[in-house]
Amino acid sequence: MMYNQQLKVVISGSRSLKQLPKEAIATIQRIIQLNAIILIGDCYGTDFLVQTYLQQAGYHQVKVFHIGKSPRNNAGFVTVKIKGSYSERDRIMCSEADFGLAIIQNNSPGTLKNIQRMPHRVKVIRVPVNFP
Repeated sequence: MMYNQQLKVVISGSRSLKQLPKEAIATIQRIIQLNAIILIGDCYGTDFLVQTYLQQAGYHQVKVFHIGKSPRNNAGFVTVKIKGSYSERDRIMCSEADFGLAIIQNNSPGTLKNIQRMPHRVKVIRVPVNFP
């Protein structure tokens, strides 16, 4: 017996990012077209930029993972509380996801770890330091 499990995509990226580049937006739009569940953290920078974009796009198949009492940033999505550190939160998100999108600007140790956690299953978008 076969069943179709809904695709899950984790999106992570640099905290320094102030604006989503066109390539990232185009990739997120493709993820939306696939009707995937998007797993994302609660940090400023990439996490909140993507959350805001998804909210404005009217896409609600999003889970915001956080530690502590409540998310630091949430644009109105379902939340998943994780016990432990931010690194543990990221490890769990990556273990639940089928694929990942990493949007990197500058040095982003957490995002680089997420790429390593999902070898050959992550699209990496590198953003120039002077962007935008």
